[in-house]
Amino acid sequence: RKIAIISPCYNQLNLDGRFATSLINTIEILKKEGIHAEHAFIENTTLLNYNLNQAVNVFLEDKDYTDFVFINSNIIFQPQTVLDMVTNYEAQRVLGGSCKTNEYGQIPRLEIELDLEKKETMPGDSNLLKVNSLFLGFVKIKREVFEENEKIFEKIYFKNSQKEGDDFEEQKPFYFSAPTLGEDKYFKGSFYMFLNKLKTAGEDLWCHLDF
Repeated sequence: RKIAIISPCYNQLNLDGRFATSLINTIEILKKEGIHAEHAFIENTTLLNYNLNQAVNVFLEDKDYTDFVFINSNIIFQPQTVLDMVTNYEAQRVLGGSCKTNEYGQIPRLEIELDLEKKETMPGDSNLLKVNSLFLGFVKIKREVFEENEKIFEKIYFKNSQKEGDDFEEQKPFYFSAPTLGEDKYFKGSFYMFLNKLKTAGEDLWCHLDF
């Protein structure tokens, strides 16, 4: 079994030591459980969204990858949390949490939207909530979410290099589009729009307050 850990770097490749330490320890703790983890940094350039989609599509080509974990490079997190996400909460196909960033220090950054009229928690786990949106700086997404919802995303051509010197282009889903200005005059980020499309398509979004 394999998981892909993808880290967008919005401050170029300037990494906090705590993030780097957590990432190394995460890969080690997963390895002890028989889970192989591959990691990819996505640099903040004009091609960030293209490269982010390319990374997801490349990992999807390997059927052994069961989960995609997105962790922004400024997140402070516990390695055990990632292990719990992919082993103890497999039924929650899209699962995020509150998390600490360097800017917020020890104050958790929690950006979720709750539907108070339809508040739903898991029996026996009151801190696991079904939500309307998530902060995509720290979230797990099962590969089936990408595969089963592929048709709701537009496709563009990506370069595919099967072997050196033999490049060709093929159409792949563009899951994370560029940020756009919404009707409320606020910019909607690529992850926000990605989650909104999943929610509209009937996918449940979950947040664990302990993560």
